Amino acid sequence: MFNKDKSVLIKYPEGKDSRETYTVPDGVKELSIHALANCYYIPEIILPESLETIGEEAFEDCDKLTEITIPAGVITIDSNPFYSCNKLKEIRVDENNQDFCGENGVLFDKNKTRLIQYPAEKDNIEYSVPDTVSEISEYAFLYNKYLTYITMPDNVTSIGKYAFSSCTSLTSITIPKNITSIDFYTFNGCTALTDVYYSGSETEWKNIDIDEYGNDALKNARIHYNYVRTDPDTYVISNIQAASGGVELTVKSNKSVSGEQVVIVAYYDAGGAFLNCETQPITYSETEQTISFNGNENAASVKAFIWNVLDGMMPASAAAEIAINQ
Repeated sequence: MFNKDKSVLIKYPEGKDSRETYTVPDGVKELSIHALANCYYIPEIILPESLETIGEEAFEDCDKLTEITIPAGVITIDSNPFYSCNKLKEIRVDENNQDFCGENGVLFDKNKTRLIQYPAEKDNIEYSVPDTVSEISEYAFLYNKYLTYITMPDNVTSIGKYAFSSCTSLTSITIPKNITSIDFYTFNGCTALTDVYYSGSETEWKNIDIDEYGNDALKNARIHYNYVRTDPDTYVISNIQAASGGVELTVKSNKSVSGEQVVIVAYYDAGGAFLNCETQPITYSETEQTISFNGNENAASVKAFIWNVLDGMMPASAAAEIAINQ
């Protein structure tokens, strides 16, 4: 259903059993609130260059939608447009758009000061919010079940309601000391959350206004005060390979770091199920280090990480991954 001149798409029939790509007609300038909500079967939606406004929850419950491109002419995106799009892996933005941008599938405003949407089905286990970001929008990470930790820069001063709600794998998160309040249901359903790394003091933490509703996971987590974030690029893992029935990898230090870190290798079967992991300590060296692990004869792939704090799982490297045949 459209308005008379077909400049506004008011409503696509809910639950229409169409399993083909839907192309919004040229000339449409606005998607109304819930315009394409509950389109359970549509695998792809193509938006026209004429589009300027995407309404609130416009794509709610588009269960088959895995990716979408925001055209150059879009100037307004209302609240939570991809609510419950639980298969969404990537949001792209036309590079000529003057108001929004995409980076690695994540939606931001043009200057990357506001993180608008991290896709629910984006399957990274770690994410560092860019240093330019000062605002995490409401619902930003809602329903992502893969992320185990998230780091936020000190620039962040605002976190919206439901921002991390139902991030069921989230075990640890950094919160900058510039945060003065945490809205309702921000951490609702974060059932795995155990550790919060806070860059301020215990007194400053106690002064944060944490809404009493939907934040029990945050309140029950262990708070690490005066946390200083370690750059995830401290180490680079390379040359990871199967060797002599086990796994061997090379580690290079990009910068000096004190203390002992931990190398972790995690083994997965052909279906992607976790099997087990091995750990070894590592300390800074100016030269490359080769480290060997026993391996797992049932593994089809392995992921390797380096963490500067094992208890709470805080990273000192990006992840490396290979398929292996043992």
